[in-house]
Amino acid sequence: MRTERWTRTAIVLAALLAGGAASAITCPGGSFAIDETLATGARWEMCWEDLDAEGVVLRDVHFTPPGETRRRVLKEASISQIHLVYDDDSERRLLVSDAGLGGASRVDLLPADCPSGTLLPDGPVDVLCRQVDGRGYAWKYQDTQQQGYWLTLTGISRIGAQRWLARWRFHDDGTIEPGIGASGQLQAYGQDADFGQPVGAEGDIGVGWVATTYWRLDFDIGTNPGDDLVERFEVAPSANGLKKSRSTTVLASEGGESLDFQLKRSWRVRDAVTTNSEGHRISYHLEPLQAGHHYVPKAAEDWADHDFAVSVYDPCERLVAGNPTAGGCAADLDGFLDGQGVNGADVVLWYRTTYHHYPRDEDAPYIATRWQSFAVVPRDWTHENPLVGLP
Repeated sequence: MRTERWTRTAIVLAALLAGGAASAITCPGGSFAIDETLATGARWEMCWEDLDAEGVVLRDVHFTPPGETRRRVLKEASISQIHLVYDDDSERRLLVSDAGLGGASRVDLLPADCPSGTLLPDGPVDVLCRQVDGRGYAWKYQDTQQQGYWLTLTGISRIGAQRWLARWRFHDDGTIEPGIGASGQLQAYGQDADFGQPVGAEGDIGVGWVATTYWRLDFDIGTNPGDDLVERFEVAPSANGLKKSRSTTVLASEGGESLDFQLKRSWRVRDAVTTNSEGHRISYHLEPLQAGHHYVPKAAEDWADHDFAVSVYDPCERLVAGNPTAGGCAADLDGFLDGQGVNGADVVLWYRTTYHHYPRDEDAPYIATRWQSFAVVPRDWTHENPLVGLP
């Protein structure tokens, strides 16, 4: 084991001294490449493109742990919808399909939006802020430790008085953390205190809202495209609550599921063939991070019945709701889930996060940014912690 760690250290040090290997990723026309080797030697490669509806879409995302094998993680990742609902039901909007996160809604970033970072343009518009920062302890044990780093990509969309900050974080341990922040100004005022809170000296009722973001993750793990499968993890407590038993279930067909706090439900996508050096299947594990603000849909919103869903890839299935129907594609997620088998298929995960905003005086004149996020974490990607034994 010590020999393996010294070998990996030598590989990482050589890569850093040489400035990293030449990029192996090629991005098609209309998209742009990102190739970032972090201070620990971990490397992220991907393409990005700014679309009128979804905003920034990431494609062909590869991760290389320090001194380890380069593998693809995602074929594509994007925000699939933002469902904005005011507490008094005065407005319900599907921001991605109604207004779009790119195009006319795209904010042209300024240097002040990207401290210690680099602005990434698409034509005349600076679309993304690219930053590399320390993320604190990667691990700590007794008197030894390793500091970790992450690559952050942030773009901003302007819709009405609100600003939506789409953020993708790529950790040096392989974790991907998508997030969306809401800021700007309060957009709706009313007279009924049942639906909000007086804000400011004039006592106007700032109306609360629920923002539910739907994420689309088209996984393509390893070297063999279209051979992934999805497993559900649950941890069931015993009758006396003293023990917890884990169960793993392979999902056979397209469908949706909800979070279960008692069972600590989560999901992973694993390759059907590729293993690490210990013989364990490589995978990525979707870990819910925030589940306290849960959206309960109205009867007509069948597409919003699930916190999590899995489907077989179809190029026209892009938006959870308000999806273009040209060419016979379904209008929403409910129509995407038509029972196709997902075991060993090209799978797409759909996941939602929710934030409820209850106005307060501190929302004037500008709302403090509120984030919602989750994480997909490598599981058995390497045979041990890849951030141990580094220079």
